[in-house]
Amino acid sequence: MNKLSNSLIIGGTSLIGLTFLSNCIYKVEPGERAIIFNRVRGGIQKEVKGEGYQLMIPFVQEIIKYDIKIQPYDHYCDTGTKDLQKVLLKIRLFYKPVEKMLPKIHLDLNRDYMNKVLPALGNEVSKAVVARYDAE
Repeated sequence: MNKLSNSLIIGGTSLIGLTFLSNCIYKVEPGERAIIFNRVRGGIQKEVKGEGYQLMIPFVQEIIKYDIKIQPYDHYCDTGTKDLQKVLLKIRLFYKPVEKMLPKIHLDLNRDYMNKVLPALGNEVSKAVVARYDAE
């Protein structure tokens, strides 16, 4: 009976240890980068983690992943030509975040940064280009 209880204790301890260890490892896929939110130190760490397997402290750190591949963004806008004719356009913007700036992007704009930045940028660029031409 003593041997059975010892093996149950060893098995239970190793199972708990393996579960904790599996929660300490996370994977950053190719084309992604990760930033870490630390609950103890109070905020986003400045280091950006590259692809591969990384270590973290469960329940203390939270992983936030960003896609850094080039992605399209369709933007609809209406603008005026040089002779004041109204033109409706659909432009496609290709964007990707700067990896070193991901902590600042997350703090300032959050995960929905493209919907906050790209419409204003698309409007300004389309107005500047279309305003040079006549309606012909």
